[in-house]
Amino acid sequence: DAVIVGCVAVMRANKGHRELIQAMAPLFAQRPHLHLVLVGSGEPIFQEVSQLVQRLNLQARVHLLGRREDINNLMAGFDLFCLPTRLEASGMVFLEAACARLPVVATAVGGVPEMLEDGRTGLLVKLDDFDSLRKALLKLIDNPVLRKQMGQAGYDRIWNNLVSEFTPEALV
Repeated sequence: DAVIVGCVAVMRANKGHRELIQAMAPLFAQRPHLHLVLVGSGEPIFQEVSQLVQRLNLQARVHLLGRREDINNLMAGFDLFCLPTRLEASGMVFLEAACARLPVVATAVGGVPEMLEDGRTGLLVKLDDFDSLRKALLKLIDNPVLRKQMGQAGYDRIWNNLVSEFTPEALV
């Protein structure tokens, strides 16, 4: 009955790992089945994120996996994907999440809005709007039917538009 929010990204300051933890921190007390899995490495952010998790006493709920090669297997265990990045060109990880049939919560920056359809394949929030980020996460955490619908819509969008919309040429 656990709900797993997953995030896969190199740990850089602009990827929003700390912001994601801070947005989710109040939710852990309300939802004992909720977990956050962070996949990726990069110093000094990995160490800073680890210290934040310890300071907030969230070690049992926030799992730092570091760099991994089995991303497809890990994504298969997520219930939703979230990357509140501050800066992103195109974010191929959003396409990978869609291929794993995961709904996505992300910030509406750079090319991210091109990677998902707000309200259909995921939810977009404004940068630095922690309340909206928390509400978007809750909307999917608390609604498994919506998660499944959005995840399937993302998968369908990718495979139906793979040749026309998501080729290197089309993305350029």
